[in-house]
Order: sequence, then C-alpha cells, then structure tokens
Amino acid sequence: MIRINHFLSIALCLLFKIINAQYEPKEFCFRSCELAIANSVQFNGTDPKTGVECSPATCACVVEQSIASLYLCNQRYCSEEERVESLEDFNRSCLVNANVSIPNFQEVVGRYGDEEVRKLRHLSKTDAIAWPGPWPIVNEAVIIKNDLYKLAYDTLVSFGSVGGGAS
Repeated sequence: MIRINHFLSIALCLLFKIINAQYEPKEFCFRSCELAIANSVQFNGTDPKTGVECSPATCACVVEQSIASLYLCNQRYCSEEERVESLEDFNRSCLVNANVSIPNFQEVVGRYGDEEVRKLRHLSKTDAIAWPGPWPIVNEAVIIKNDLYKLAYDTLVSFGSVGGGAS
C-alpha cells in the first residue's frame, strides 16, 4: 500500500507539471519513461562535479545509469521526432538543474547491444508497485517493460486530457 501511495504521489506531481505546461501528446512518451523509471528505482550516484550524493533532478542529468535507462526507454518506445524534441527540453532542464549538457543519445544507446540489454534488470508494473518502502538502489541501467511503460503513459495521457492539455 505504501508503494502504491508513493507511486501515486509522484505521478500526481508529474501530472501537475503536465497540466500546467500543457504538454502535447508527443511529449507523453518521454515523460512516461521518466515516470516509469522514477517510480521503480533509485540510482546510486553522486554528482561528479561535487562528489556529493545528487538530488533526483541532478541525478537524472549526471548519473550514467539513469541517463542510459531513460535513453533506452526512449529508444524502445518513442519515435525519433518525439525523442529529438524531448531530449532538447531535457538538455535545457539539465543545464538549469545540474549545469551540464546531456550526453549524445546515439553514443549512449550504442553501448548497449542486444546481449547487454538482456543482462540488465527488466522492470514491470508488478515490480514498481509491489516493492514496499523505498525504491531499490541500483548500480546499472534498467529496462522498462511494456506493462510499466503503458501504465505511466496511460496515467499521463488521462490526466493531461482531463487538465485541459492535449487530448
């Protein structure tokens, strides 16, 4: 129950941002990857510039495993057009939040062949909702399975439409 409430609270925070920002449907793909990852794991990381444990906003921009997970999700679920626009927005956010530019998409996903992807932890909707207490801390990239991605996407689309965003 705690896990579900935590998932819902983070989902509502992202939904509030979506409603206020009036995201277009093409942006839901990238945001769905962010939501699915944010509600499944916590990456073990520090800010390379300061050596201090990073905040979630900063970790998303500086921790290699977090970036790789986001990029691999986008490669799997988003069109090239969705990816290009969303990565431009993500880069602007990282410049503001962490004072860094994001790494090149093709270089990051190019490090993960089929065999490497098979070896990574694959997270499903059941994994994200079933874990009690805090998220597991991981030291590697993760792969978002279809059912978890769909849960995040459907959540964002539903609330985006209700809030006056794109339908």
